Amino acid sequence: MTTLGKILVLLHTGLSLCLAAWALALWTNRVDWSDRKPSADKPAGLLVGRMAEYKRSATDGVRPADLRFRANRLLLAFQEDRLPKEKAWYEKELKDLSTGDVSKKPIRQVYRGPDGLPVAVGPETVSTGDFVQWQNKFTYKERTNPKDPKSPFAEQPKERKDRGGKDDLKLQNAEFYRNSIPAVIEDRVGRIEKDNAGVDQVKKEGAAMRLKKAAEEDKSYTDRIKGVKGASKGLQAELRDEYLKRAMIEAEYDELRPQWLNNKVELQNLIELRDRLNERIRQLGGKPLGER
Repeated sequence: MTTLGKILVLLHTGLSLCLAAWALALWTNRVDWSDRKPSADKPAGLLVGRMAEYKRSATDGVRPADLRFRANRLLLAFQEDRLPKEKAWYEKELKDLSTGDVSKKPIRQVYRGPDGLPVAVGPETVSTGDFVQWQNKFTYKERTNPKDPKSPFAEQPKERKDRGGKDDLKLQNAEFYRNSIPAVIEDRVGRIEKDNAGVDQVKKEGAAMRLKKAAEEDKSYTDRIKGVKGASKGLQAELRDEYLKRAMIEAEYDELRPQWLNNKVELQNLIELRDRLNERIRQLGGKPLGER
């Protein structure tokens, strides 16, 4: 046998041993691809985890989301279809509130839900031409305790009445109030001026008395500040004395503070020296001074 043949035989033998070891390792540590559940001495099969992951992502996640998407898609299409109609409807309602004829179309109040938002009509009532629900009469919610602004609102709303308190409240359009308010204000101002014409003299006398009283108070305050003979030395002089006392106290504090610090350090040194002496006395078999 030639040298080359011997080398090839040795290489073949070594390669066979490596492959045999590799095969043995794969056979002893092979992956369990079954759906076997875990036991006390063996883990679960790899297929168990894969099936759980699929159920979590596909069955419990994607499918419910897809169901919600399909259900809400119809509602979204219905609402998107109403947008152009609602825009025209709201513009018409705003125009009626501003300059409309209330004799033909009275002002109405929107019905609101518990969240305070207008309640929209359902798909079955859209044919009426309205997009929100209306109330027949104007109402308001009163608090359970009217004197307490923080008390909760009553469940049952109350009907609004006019100024007389008998008939139901009826409102006019905005243009009516814009034209009526200046005339009402002018008439009210004229009445006030007429009523005040007879009391002008009384007001003047009262103003003179207030000025006199204010002047007397100013004089008394001035005397307190300057000081009067036979009385106190004055508010300003007392303030200067207090400032002087405070300055003296601060100067004394600045003078004593370094001494206080030095005494504090010396006291700490003496305490440490006492502790060392007591420890030495204990080592020598004696009893420290503080324990006698």
